[in-house]
Amino acid sequence: MALQHIESLEDPRVQSFRDLKKTNRTRWSGEFIAEGRKVVERLLESSLEVRSVLVSERQLHYLPDSPRLDTLNVYVLHDELACELVGYNFHAGILGCGIRPANAELAQLCAKSSGLIVACERLTDPDNLGTIVRLATGFGALGLLLSPGCCDPYSRRTLRVSMGNLLSLSLRESPDFQQELQLLAKWGWASVATVLDATATPLRQFACPQKGVVLLGNEADGLSLEVVQQCEHRVTIPMQGTTDSLNVALAAGIVLYELTADATGE
Repeated sequence: MALQHIESLEDPRVQSFRDLKKTNRTRWSGEFIAEGRKVVERLLESSLEVRSVLVSERQLHYLPDSPRLDTLNVYVLHDELACELVGYNFHAGILGCGIRPANAELAQLCAKSSGLIVACERLTDPDNLGTIVRLATGFGALGLLLSPGCCDPYSRRTLRVSMGNLLSLSLRESPDFQQELQLLAKWGWASVATVLDATATPLRQFACPQKGVVLLGNEADGLSLEVVQQCEHRVTIPMQGTTDSLNVALAAGIVLYELTADATGE
């Protein structure tokens, strides 16, 4: 592995890593940034194209043991210079620059004859989306479908919270969420809306369909009425006391655990 030492902030080779706290270039640049040893490691293990890796001198030992590093640009900076370049206190010590993959086709998410697809409508918090990605992979979801208005799944924060699990998950950013839900229904996939409604089926009483699409809504408003109305099923997590709702990521964990319990033998 040939390390390239960077001595100047103006070096064009590290432009992709500049002022990361102030900018999110992934939507328009075609690049994304993986932060932290585990996320960079998963990036290198993935089939995605990797452009370069940046590491601070103090964290050189954090470089993953990957044969891909032999063919990549690996940049090394003094710790102070690295912090100044990225625009924040660079505790993680290592970054990877990857190329944003093409949007998955809807058919890729439901290529198998059974399983669960996770669909999110207008989810705006990167922490919530990152956690849901991690849950989706942990509970064996086939893929993730995002409506317009969702935060960027390839943002540095979302990727870090997901621990890089997004890089191994089929992801589709839908241009027309309701139309694609209708198409999934036509293909035999039953949509399951998660709602705050006492008339909905309590989660533990619900039998998960063999081919299911679990819908999670916006942090403040939940699922839109239009989306709920086109869903075949509605489920709710019954609450007690003064608590009337849960954070969407926490609710997602409970829902996915319950719906996949039969498949895992629990």
